[in-house]
Amino acid sequence: DCQQDEPIKLIYDQWQTTIEMHADPLFKQVILFTAPDGTLAVEPQTNANDGFNLYTRGIAEAGIFVLQPAESITGTVKLRVKSSVL
Repeated sequence: DCQQDEPIKLIYDQWQTTIEMHADPLFKQVILFTAPDGTLAVEPQTNANDGFNLYTRGIAEAGIFVLQPAESITGTVKLRVKSSVL
């Protein structure tokens, strides 16, 4: 689970750089994926892995939003790059 008050941080020591990701509270999960070429993806998610099946089994914390026609839900994700190089 994402900590609501704390950003997700990726720290690159060799570049003396930190990337912080701040996400709205509806993003309760985060997925980390590393591709075979070493590329890293950090993806904030509103639902848990297998969320739809968890929801159908009555697990409300699955993070699934059931919207009516014309309804919508929005969220914001912000990235901040911090360099410790002076």
